[in-house]
Amino acid sequence: MKVRDIDSFIISQRKEGKAIKSVNRKISCLRAFYRWLLRIEAIEKTPMELVQCGKGSKRLPKFLSQGQQEALIEAAQNIHHHSRWGCPHTPWELWLETRDLLMVLLLLDTGVRISELCGIRRDDIDLEAGTIRIIGKGDKERRAILSDRCIALLREALKIKLKGSDFLLVNSHTNCLGTRHAFRLVQDLGKRVGILNLHPHTLRHTYATNLRRRGGDLLLIKEALGHTSVSSTEIYAHLDEKEYGSKLRELIN
Repeated sequence: MKVRDIDSFIISQRKEGKAIKSVNRKISCLRAFYRWLLRIEAIEKTPMELVQCGKGSKRLPKFLSQGQQEALIEAAQNIHHHSRWGCPHTPWELWLETRDLLMVLLLLDTGVRISELCGIRRDDIDLEAGTIRIIGKGDKERRAILSDRCIALLREALKIKLKGSDFLLVNSHTNCLGTRHAFRLVQDLGKRVGILNLHPHTLRHTYATNLRRRGGDLLLIKEALGHTSVSSTEIYAHLDEKEYGSKLRELIN
């Protein structure tokens, strides 16, 4: 049995309305069973190492409405439009015209963590395949699928040659853009459109919520977000389908 099979079992139990305590008891039984298999040397490795118990009821995470997403993208497009330079001339000025929008689109359309975003190198990007290599927690690698608008913007951004760094996002010294700097940039953009204390993780939640709205199941969302266990992804499905849909419409409208 693989981790994915156990994740599917946990999801099926939650869809049937089983309480988290009940599901946790079954996980504990499975964990004990695999420990016994290890002791008798029937297996060499247990898949339960990557399976976590649920932590009780969770609130629906904060995410942006469609209107807020569009406003944030527009703000990122226009933030340097009327810069003190007028028309950009140097590679750095050209880069600034693109940087904030690129950052927002990648956060919204791939669901990467801010630390993962800042760690992306230019050679991690495969525009032909439409994917980007992401190094997540514990150096776990995954491939994020790029949207058409991300591909189009990346195609233009990668034409801008900045000396001194092979990272995608850089600061004025062409060093890797720090996570604190990126965090402040996201917060500043949020303030411009009336979203106070906007956290980059809210854009990650927005990406996952958009996937859910389009019919993505928890296993798809788990893989896309790079979660180790489906228990971390369960936050997007702790409500039943009817309740989830009505709550989502209420928050979006």
